[in-house]
Amino acid sequence: MLWTGLRTQLSDAARQYLRDTFPAVAVQAFTGTTEQYWQDWLSDDNLDRLSGLVVVLDGTGLPVAWVASNDRRFGGRRCFYANSAGVHPTTREPGSPARSGGRCCGRRSSGPPRTASMR
Repeated sequence: MLWTGLRTQLSDAARQYLRDTFPAVAVQAFTGTTEQYWQDWLSDDNLDRLSGLVVVLDGTGLPVAWVASNDRRFGGRRCFYANSAGVHPTTREPGSPARSGGRCCGRRSSGPPRTASMR
């Protein structure tokens, strides 16, 4: 599932589905967190501040991976900022990371992508 413009595009039913299914997955990817933390993360205010949200579902419809993003400005350029990303431990390849911290991966606009560095 992919959403952009979450404030207007993410329905109440989709928000509730995420609140019902996502926290149990997220605590397995981020073992130092709690389901309550992720319930708070899924608040309407927080979801509405996101620029994008991608949730990968398994064959049964349960979330197994995600990337949440914001558009940010770094060095005068508009960039994609992955503020949260994770993969359920049973679905990732051996040796791959469970999660990813925020990274500025490139420009979100027309034209060729550029790599931006955060220092």
